[in-house]
Amino acid sequence: MTYFSADFFRFFEQLSQNNNQEWFDDNKNLYEEAVKRPFKDLVQDVMTRIREQHDPQLCIPVTDAVFRIHKDIRFSRDKTPFHTYVSANISHAGKKSKECPGFFFRFGHDKITIGGGSYELEKDNLTRVRHHIEDEMERFNAIVEDPNFREKYGELQGERNKIVPKDLRDLYEEQPLIANKQFYYEAETDTSPLLSDDLPEMLLEYYCAGKPLNDFLKEAIR
Repeated sequence: MTYFSADFFRFFEQLSQNNNQEWFDDNKNLYEEAVKRPFKDLVQDVMTRIREQHDPQLCIPVTDAVFRIHKDIRFSRDKTPFHTYVSANISHAGKKSKECPGFFFRFGHDKITIGGGSYELEKDNLTRVRHHIEDEMERFNAIVEDPNFREKYGELQGERNKIVPKDLRDLYEEQPLIANKQFYYEAETDTSPLLSDDLPEMLLEYYCAGKPLNDFLKEAIR
């Protein structure tokens, strides 16, 4: 099954040049049929496969995973009202949490972005993650150095503390990622998979590559 058509790309190419409410209102039917509905169907399909094959406890509704195309411009210098892409975050907390380890993907007319992990960690949970790495160093190293993870995502990313807590300084010499404040991974591809029947399978491959790290983070936060 193919979810998207050339109209998906046409909508976002034109939106990027006409990012205003009037143009969006005039093209809302195109958005509903070529973007919103097929993307929601895809996210639901991916969530169902994850629940059936990997995570039976994933039970959020699809609306909790899909981000709105409308931007929050209250504190932004860029006052254009719409995102020029669609995106979703699949986790036990959905789009509402950047802390709960999840699987994220974003589709625009020019690229696909896929990733996951934890983007924001509260102080206590950050401490838990760091000590979990300390306790499970060999396993953590195996996860971030796994060939499939490295092939799909490269290196684990995230902003780091410039000053490492005293009790972790020796550990930092062994594994510098202990200084991370964020633990996420991300990759970009071209848009050709959007017109492929194998799009859900491709996304599941990326999901599986990041799942061991997400499971590791869940253990620590839990």
